[in-house]
Amino acid sequence: RSTLFPYTTLFRSHELVEVFERAYVTRLLMEHKGNLSAAARAAGIDRMSIHKLIARLGLQEPAES
Repeated sequence: RSTLFPYTTLFRSHELVEVFERAYVTRLLMEHKGNLSAAARAAGIDRMSIHKLIARLGLQEPAES
């Protein structure tokens, strides 16, 4: 068991990536108050990519205001 990476015994690598992605996208959306264009820009991806990422992760897109 690695003390440097204690979660590697609990998750497979693709699961770790998904956990990170979900947390990262959620934080981006919170920081940009649900503005997908701003969140995508901050992540260095286009708006369509963030839509696809949100769908793949099963996150709910913010309501348009």
